[in-house]
Amino acid sequence: MIAYRPEIDGLRAIAILPVVFFHAGFTLFQGGFVGVDVFFVISGYLITSIILRDLEQGQFTFRQFFERRARRILPALFLVMAVCIPVAYWLLLPPAFKDFAETAAAVALFLSNILFIDRLDYFAPAAEFNPLLHTWSLAVEEQFYLIFPPIVLLAWRLGGKRAAFWTSLVLLLCSFALSEAAWRIKPAQSFFFFPTRAWELLAGALCAFALSSTAIRTRLHALPRMLREAVGIAGFGAILAAIFLYDKSVLFPSYATLLPVCGVVALILFCDKGTVLGRVLGWHGLVAVGLVSYSAYLWHQPLFAFTRIYLGAEPALHVMLLLCALVFVLAALSWFLVERPFRHHGQGRARFLPQRKALFAAVLSCMAGFVAFGVWGLQTEGRAALWLAQASDEDRRTFEVLQDADMIARYSDPTECRFVYRAPELDTALAARLAACRDQYGPGVAVLGDSHALDLVEGLFAVSDTPFLFGLSRAGCRPGTPEDSCNLDPFRALVAQDPGLFRHVILESAGQHMVADAAGRSAERLFRTFGPEMPIPFMELVVKTELIGAIGRYLESLSVHVPVIWLTPRIEMHLPDSYVMVKGCRHDFALRPGQSELFDRMTQEIARRAQAMARVSVVDQMAVIDLQMPDDFLNCQRSLWTDEDHLSAAGREAFAARLAPVLLAE
Repeated sequence: MIAYRPEIDGLRAIAILPVVFFHAGFTLFQGGFVGVDVFFVISGYLITSIILRDLEQGQFTFRQFFERRARRILPALFLVMAVCIPVAYWLLLPPAFKDFAETAAAVALFLSNILFIDRLDYFAPAAEFNPLLHTWSLAVEEQFYLIFPPIVLLAWRLGGKRAAFWTSLVLLLCSFALSEAAWRIKPAQSFFFFPTRAWELLAGALCAFALSSTAIRTRLHALPRMLREAVGIAGFGAILAAIFLYDKSVLFPSYATLLPVCGVVALILFCDKGTVLGRVLGWHGLVAVGLVSYSAYLWHQPLFAFTRIYLGAEPALHVMLLLCALVFVLAALSWFLVERPFRHHGQGRARFLPQRKALFAAVLSCMAGFVAFGVWGLQTEGRAALWLAQASDEDRRTFEVLQDADMIARYSDPTECRFVYRAPELDTALAARLAACRDQYGPGVAVLGDSHALDLVEGLFAVSDTPFLFGLSRAGCRPGTPEDSCNLDPFRALVAQDPGLFRHVILESAGQHMVADAAGRSAERLFRTFGPEMPIPFMELVVKTELIGAIGRYLESLSVHVPVIWLTPRIEMHLPDSYVMVKGCRHDFALRPGQSELFDRMTQEIARRAQAMARVSVVDQMAVIDLQMPDDFLNCQRSLWTDEDHLSAAGREAFAARLAPVLLAE
């Protein structure tokens, strides 16, 4: 047996309390999310200690290892998920219920962090309405448990404990280097990504290697007590500093994560029952909280999220305080009635499902059930038919309007000379097709850009009879995009070779990619950090002049051969369907304060860049469209938007009809 260390349970209490208070919205704990990082280090330490003990005794087996993990993690998790399902069924509207069902399936497969990578920003207001948001950390840990033990076992067999240690150290350094690169490129995504998080668990693993050595333990205990006390207090101070000084602007994981991680490492190595801090952390009150910390972690987010959804607003302080108390009541019950019986023998009683085969069979059955629930939720569009049968007329109409808006053609090819080109490379067949169209109808019009340009060209197909209209529009592609499939240089070469193909070229690209916050968030992830009714601090955001400059340089070089229209970005709604469903189609939807001003800043920067370009003219899209809310967003007959920033078929036609006289003029 590994010697029990009550101070570790006390440290768990120090981890769980700020996490709960952070998600409760208490501003004093703006850095409370670092509690998860504390858990990661503790978990890496404890799991590796068990693995090393079993390896040294020649008793390590994967079946036994995963049985321990299953008994520790799954019963309480599956209980909470089972309780969440009927609450979600009762409370959530179809789009949100569909997302919940998909997330439940991902949680059962320990893939929720992967699901969240492209869907959520952990610090966005919308994330607090996700009842299963917190499961991302469980997925990271399970992925660690699947990958790390086989690596340690292989290294152990090849070179013993020394090889296993050095392998773990190299993995830690690689993971940390990756996290340092990732937060500079994809900050929101790296938050959930296992390879960028693994180094935190590995930091705990290295502690286990150190303390498994009798020689190192002896040296640590031989250090002057005052030194050990000082290091422990410094480590504890580092954790508290991160909790109270950090906020969502500090990107995680990054070098900033070293503060709480190193703090935990210091406590594990230097703080024990022989130190003052060790005795404080070992106080039975903290230990009791630490014992139920896992169940508290499981219960807190569903309680908070469902309450916010039910109220439709942030709960009052006294409500949140009551919910925090309820978290620990439920946690104590879960620990006593579920966690303990599955993990330990009771007095005169065997633990639940004592046979390994029965345990694994139960686990697989539960996982299959949750996955089946997720598939059902997806296939039924969030049990839409059942919900519609009892919904109000306005709710039903809102849902139908949103569904209709989603039914759009991505790429169309209405005639031989009115088409969107989809292939990743331009070829001789395309050049011949374009030349034949020019010969038949005279020079045409080309539309370049990303998915917003695709909206434009599809709308122009619908509202104009221009016989030669060509779109080279691909999602995520704009001048300066590094991917090979987005390379627009071949188009420039094509025009240079045959300048008479087009009378002019139009470029449009999404504005959300031209702006970022101080933390580097851009595109949808930036806008999700602002609630649907929150003002946008447009002067605090950074217009990405380097991207606008790259687009400008391309258009200037293209304009040598053909006149160019640089269409400025359209204002994007970024109002999620779940918000629209709650408000209803009769709601007086409006732009958030600062939204127009933000896009005006982009327009001004584009105009400034194009001033010296003789054959590049700038068209202010929003001035031409003259956006009127809420009619140009949604009513009970139609929605002009879909997917928060794209246009529905109705929206394409409505806006293209206003733009066509300007963009297609001879």
